[in-house]
Amino acid sequence: MKTRTFLTVLAAQCMLFASLVHAQEEVKQKPKYETEIFGYLVDDRTQQPVFNAKVTVTSAQDTTLEIPVRLASGDQNNQPRSWIIFTLHEPGEYIIKCEAEGYETTVNHYTVAKLYKHEHRIWVNKPWYIRKLKETKKDIQLSEAVVKATKIKFYIKGDTMVYNADAFELAEGSMLDALIKQLPGVELKEGGDILVNGRHVDELLLNGRDFLNSDRKIVLDNLPSYMVKNIKVFERKDMLREVQGDTLTRKLAMDVRLKKEYSIGLVGNAEAGMGTDHRFLARLFGLRFAPNSSLLLFANTNNLSDNREPGNQGDWSPLMQATGLTTLYNGGVKYEYGKNNMRYRGDLKASHADGKNRSYTNRENFLSSGNTFGRSFDNSNSHNTTLSTSHRFYTGQGINLGLVKISYLRLAPSLQYNHFSSNSDAGSATADDNIFGTYGKAWRDSITTPNAGQLLRTHGLNRVISSNKGSGHNLNTEAEVSAGIDIAHHDALGLFATEQIKFKDSDSRLYDHYNLQYMQDGNDDFRNRHNRNKTQNFENRVSVQNNQIFLMKGHVDVHLRYEHTYARETQNRSLYLLNKLSGWGRDTEHELGELPSVDEMLLALDNGNSYRQREDVYMHDIRLNFRAYNYRDGDKHKQKLTAQFKYEPTVSFRSDRLHYERGTLDTLLSRHYTTFGQDIDLCVWPNDKGFPWPWYVGIQYNLSTRIHDLSYLVDYRDDSNPLNIMLGNPHIRNAHNHHIRLYLRSTMKKQRQLNADITANINRHRLAMGYTYDTQTGVRTVMPDNINGNWDLTGRLNYSARLDKDGKFTYSTNTEAIYTNSVDMIEQLRSEVHTTNFNETLKLNMRLSAKASLNLKADLHWQHSTSGREDFSTINVSDFDYGLGGVFQIPFDFKFSTDITMYSRRGYNDHSMNTNELVWNARLSRSFAKGKFTVMLDAFDLFGQLSNVRRTINAQGRTETWSNVTPQYAMLHILYRLNKKTKEN
Repeated sequence: MKTRTFLTVLAAQCMLFASLVHAQEEVKQKPKYETEIFGYLVDDRTQQPVFNAKVTVTSAQDTTLEIPVRLASGDQNNQPRSWIIFTLHEPGEYIIKCEAEGYETTVNHYTVAKLYKHEHRIWVNKPWYIRKLKETKKDIQLSEAVVKATKIKFYIKGDTMVYNADAFELAEGSMLDALIKQLPGVELKEGGDILVNGRHVDELLLNGRDFLNSDRKIVLDNLPSYMVKNIKVFERKDMLREVQGDTLTRKLAMDVRLKKEYSIGLVGNAEAGMGTDHRFLARLFGLRFAPNSSLLLFANTNNLSDNREPGNQGDWSPLMQATGLTTLYNGGVKYEYGKNNMRYRGDLKASHADGKNRSYTNRENFLSSGNTFGRSFDNSNSHNTTLSTSHRFYTGQGINLGLVKISYLRLAPSLQYNHFSSNSDAGSATADDNIFGTYGKAWRDSITTPNAGQLLRTHGLNRVISSNKGSGHNLNTEAEVSAGIDIAHHDALGLFATEQIKFKDSDSRLYDHYNLQYMQDGNDDFRNRHNRNKTQNFENRVSVQNNQIFLMKGHVDVHLRYEHTYARETQNRSLYLLNKLSGWGRDTEHELGELPSVDEMLLALDNGNSYRQREDVYMHDIRLNFRAYNYRDGDKHKQKLTAQFKYEPTVSFRSDRLHYERGTLDTLLSRHYTTFGQDIDLCVWPNDKGFPWPWYVGIQYNLSTRIHDLSYLVDYRDDSNPLNIMLGNPHIRNAHNHHIRLYLRSTMKKQRQLNADITANINRHRLAMGYTYDTQTGVRTVMPDNINGNWDLTGRLNYSARLDKDGKFTYSTNTEAIYTNSVDMIEQLRSEVHTTNFNETLKLNMRLSAKASLNLKADLHWQHSTSGREDFSTINVSDFDYGLGGVFQIPFDFKFSTDITMYSRRGYNDHSMNTNELVWNARLSRSFAKGKFTVMLDAFDLFGQLSNVRRTINAQGRTETWSNVTPQYAMLHILYRLNKKTKEN
């Protein structure tokens, strides 16, 4: 027994010794240095990345020794790169041989003088080049062939979804926005926001560049759709994040690729149109696109106040009609130049808008003490002029300063100036009964006549007549500098530093003659007012973030970010009651906007409603970015699932100081507090396939704090508006929001896409503007306060697929269900309303032939609101629409584009709101001179059923507003196309 034990121990010791010897041998065999080299390949003339190349790396000392190479694509500071990655174990000179179709075999040399223990990666500043083959003309005799082309609308290639622009039939003269609205699974919102299968597009690219991403509306409204070859949607990855293991943080990009004949050279279009009701349109768009530079010129003017386009079924509804008439003028220039690792970009823009608004409103307010009814009118004119310029300079060449290296530098100054002016005449009346219907069309006279009628004297609470005039300006300036600061030969000790300085200045002068009459006691309140407001803001923000710190290399890493912010805001409001002065009262002969002498102005100052304040804010934010992942690229035995966990807690230390003066009130307020926020993100996806992953699921949690203005805590009373008195509340607390989201994304065969998510928001101490209402005078007294109980839950499902093999028939569905628990304070009582919304959108796109396409669409929006309040009437209403649109080639080379939609509303207690509006729009167009000229005739609302009355209802009340908009009109356009090719750089 002892012998067996001895032999067992001896064998174990031998095995242990052998393993130690083997480990020592491995240590001896393991190279001293392992440094990854990140270089990138470009065309030697165009400086553009060259993908799908064959690259061989050998040592200049021993050319027979070939070093393994990995090729990858990814961005570097928003610039696309074709990466060449290999690992070196010793310094020396290396030969990089590059081969690609259409290029010569090109040899580059790269020398590393020395390798360092803590330098695991070297990013090559200058690109490696490959030369294009010289073109030779060859006469090739081809046999005859018959090709039957099938235009597939979209397909998935690798990690990219590609939409074929030629597969979508659009009306002649359509711009990029019309094309994007037709893409399956894509939604284009107002302002240029784009959603693909329910997910927001972070970057809109043009031929791979983010040249126009910051001005999406320019390219959406002015880039002709005929110039587009295809539109690619893909996850844009940053190479630095990728090598650090962050495979989850990706931006969704939409890349508009131009046809070859428009990709290099000068392209543009000019359009002019005249229509009924004095409508007009004129625009000019010119784009010079070259491999290393871009130049854009644009100008636009119109008075359409409308974004409809025949044959284009987007998200438009009658509720989206413009209110008033606006004439717009805008134009500008944008430029970009970049070569190697240096980029310059900038713009200069100007715009002017003249608005003319005429509106009449009928409103019913839901109150527990009894509903009130009001009528009002507003006739206003406005003028707004804006000038802006911004510039960006970036260099990634690297600046060596001994032990410290500036790896990149970015400068970004900008300036915007806005001047505005306006004038208006308005009137309103409020009553405890709906008496205005008895007046008919003469209700406005009942408000403005000096002697009120019997009905208004009996049931009226108040009436107001006012004339207003004003002007002012806003000036915003900003400068930002950011730099990457690296410690020589040590990957983990680098820093990213940014400083941002902002300054804002605004100044406005408002004048009004205001006449308020309380109908029950007959008292009048006339005010001849001048309101001067001046505000200045200054902000300086500095942030520093370290490079990655590895806790377990390849599995866990940490970033630490510190940010310091100092902000100062000064406000000065001087309100003058000129009616206090002799000769400036109700019967004044002085014109609106005229002012007395400086000495008399001081006598007219309304001290109780004039104030001065200065607020200083100091903030220190510390943010920890902790990321753990099990992603191991290149392992022979990969795990079936990949997971990434991100945890980002933030601690903020804030100190506010407010000096506030109003009348006899002169107070100092200070507030010091610490807030805690956090972001948690866990995502899982299969590891057996590359990106795009067939599916991935994730859960997110966010805790944030909303800090209310310190001025809310001042115990003041503002009755400058006698019908809306504002009070402060010293007991307000900061609000907190808990946001939770569970999501699933799936890419399946046959071009099927599925996106689903469930989102919940829980609000604590939400700010509510509670009020009390005087039923005798109609005066509201408003005081901010905190309230709990606000939360919502949302579920969304988006699915799109093709119905046939060729993709001629595609459909998509967007389903959304929302439950909202809304709590507010009304007349010092807690008001809780429970609302359920259901939204459904179905789309079917059919390409019937090469000369015809048809689109079907149906929308449903349903709302159900209940409350425990005795005075609350349950709301159970629905808005729905259904219709079809299409584009058809008809005889004599004409193209006909049309859409017809029925918009319906049901369930409203007021039967006037249960409406049907059948809207038919059409366009007839034809091109001449080989497509250089296109003539278009548009007709909107051919049946004349669209109303310029907008009706809405919610838990607070019911509103009906008429505005001076003419939905029905026709317009004749002429479009000229320009395309001038230039040689490549």
